[in-house]
Amino acid sequence: MVGFEKKCIRVFENSTRLNHADDGKTYSTVSYVIFDGNKAELFLDTQKESIILERKSEGDSWINGDWQLIPWKGYVLKKGEKILYTGQ
Repeated sequence: MVGFEKKCIRVFENSTRLNHADDGKTYSTVSYVIFDGNKAELFLDTQKESIILERKSEGDSWINGDWQLIPWKGYVLKKGEKILYTGQ
């Protein structure tokens, strides 16, 4: 995959794993987030392109439109009000 620096990376080695939130379904795939300063790049198994989120300051959530990555007991990724992924 191509990350922030526009070079190929092995996302599973340089990232935080995000698992689907418990919604009663079984998933065989996972997603990842890579952090770079105040930016977070999402590589989701449900999206073709990565999504870049930004935060204003340390301790804030990373945001891009309806997407919000919250630093809480690890990480919680929401789209709108729905929790989609969690990770450590």
